[in-house]
Amino acid sequence: MRAHLEFHHLNDEAIVIEGVKISWITASHPGVTLGYKIEVEGKKIAWFPDNEFLQGHLDPLDDLCSESDAVRPFLPVVDFVSGADLLIHEAQYTDEEYPSKVGWGHSSVGNACALAHLAGVKRWIVTHHDPTHDDAFLETKLNLTRRLLDRMGSSVQVSHGYDGLTEYL
Repeated sequence: MRAHLEFHHLNDEAIVIEGVKISWITASHPGVTLGYKIEVEGKKIAWFPDNEFLQGHLDPLDDLCSESDAVRPFLPVVDFVSGADLLIHEAQYTDEEYPSKVGWGHSSVGNACALAHLAGVKRWIVTHHDPTHDDAFLETKLNLTRRLLDRMGSSVQVSHGYDGLTEYL
């Protein structure tokens, strides 16, 4: 390989590489998984490849706020992604599928919407689509996601991630 590879050991402190600040937090997942935040030139991107936000929460989302009992244990993640220009976070399961998947390390659409809304992110790209969901199902799921965010009074712009997607800030 002709690349020059450098490895940095992660500890509790963020690292800065050529003006890019990279920080991390433990995600809610049965295996060791991290969420990352990248800050450069006043822009903030948060990326959580696997994160079961509000693990086990099955109740309606209408009254959720940062003081809610369901949210309180997850406030470090809300604070971590707060105000991100772009959040890349999964929402693998519909709210109907989620009850049989609790503890698997992946969020329901509703619970992930709650994170995006509570954190006040500007844009959200939904990733980690379930392999049993075809394109038509994903389109329906995206429309549902937009309706849920609208019902929460959220201004988050949401789209689905796909192979080859390029996003500019």
